Amino acid sequence: TEAQASVTKGEKTAVEFSDAFEATTGILELTKTIEGDLTAAEIAGDLTFIVTTKVEEGGEEKTKYLGKDGELHDDEQTLTVGEDFTYNEETDKYVLTIKNVEPGGYTVTETTIQPDGTKTTVTYSVNGGEEAEGSEAAAEVTKGEKTTVEFSDEIREVGSLELTKTIEGDLTKEEIEGALTFVVTTTVGEGEEAKTMYLGKDGSLSDEEVVLTVGEDFTYNSETEKYVLTINDVAVGGYTVTETTVNPDGTVMTVTYKVGDGEETEGTEAQASVTKGEKTAVEF
Repeated sequence: TEAQASVTKGEKTAVEFSDAFEATTGILELTKTIEGDLTAAEIAGDLTFIVTTKVEEGGEEKTKYLGKDGELHDDEQTLTVGEDFTYNEETDKYVLTIKNVEPGGYTVTETTIQPDGTKTTVTYSVNGGEEAEGSEAAAEVTKGEKTTVEFSDEIREVGSLELTKTIEGDLTKEEIEGALTFVVTTTVGEGEEAKTMYLGKDGSLSDEEVVLTVGEDFTYNSETEKYVLTINDVAVGGYTVTETTVNPDGTVMTVTYKVGDGEETEGTEAQASVTKGEKTAVEF
């Protein structure tokens, strides 16, 4: 940082300094993509993150919270989409770039509270790696480098579908359990893109037929003498519930159904609409 130079009459003396700076910190960039039935404007402010790391202090390991300024804090630092993140219209993502981050391992956790009547599926990837489902990502910050953690939320409006089955007549429940089956379908897409999907007992939709069986998937209620299957997290929309039971040999079976508070109707196929945050009951 100190140079000796001699200036002579009528001459120019040049002194050149060159500084080589080595970065001691890194950058942590968080991105958030929102897909599904709710817009970003509807849930901005409800999407939150915290970033933690472990440090040694006084011979003990302590949890520290990373702030948007790159500093580590003892108290929890909540990073909020719509406030701390900047929306990028071109990529349709929210972005928060945290500079001057001390190198080391960090845990990025999405702490979003799921809005009522919705189901949120959270996925993440680190530095463009394989996408995984979950709300907690481990990321390593290295000096002079940028580490990117991308989160994506698919938010769907959901309700529940409750199927009940009552058995009357000459056969006992033990004789008929396992033989009573249902299939629940819906149509996804429009026009040439439309396809039939099958509802599972966990609320998921599948390309392959899912058979729901009385005595296996349904729970027997001894007080009401009904079998009940309640399917939660069902995407809102129209569904067709079909009893696919094959008549036991030597019997005649009459099937009736009722949807909600509607009239009892003879048939094996019922149309039901699932609405956000509500339970739709179909009784056979």
